[in-house]
Amino acid sequence: MATEGPATTHEPIDTEAVVSRVRSVLVEAVSRSGSPLHLLVRVARDAVDVRVVPSGRPLPAAGWSFADWFRSRLRERSLTQEGVAKLLGVSAKTVNRWVKGDTEPRFRELVMLYETLGESPFVPEPAGAAAG
Repeated sequence: MATEGPATTHEPIDTEAVVSRVRSVLVEAVSRSGSPLHLLVRVARDAVDVRVVPSGRPLPAAGWSFADWFRSRLRERSLTQEGVAKLLGVSAKTVNRWVKGDTEPRFRELVMLYETLGESPFVPEPAGAAAG
């Protein structure tokens, strides 16, 4: 008797929700920067990486990583991996994978990060915030 392996299922993508969220992030980025923006999009089979960069700033270096950005935010805010996992409603193992650079958050997790931390690696800081 042959046994079947576990079925692989993928959640259907709610494209309207994705488009709506991307639009809202772009509108906020434009309102914060007050200048033209570069929109960098990288699409992989299981992830979409969207970066919004004001045209006056240099584009992110090829070596930029979410893990570096995320680690620095945890340090700046004195957050533990376990603590941020609880805030985001994900496992500590997931956060550890992000910190090590083994994986990156999916779109919905990036939205949760933005809503929880108030910033995103893909949304520019408000004008004057870096000049503090």
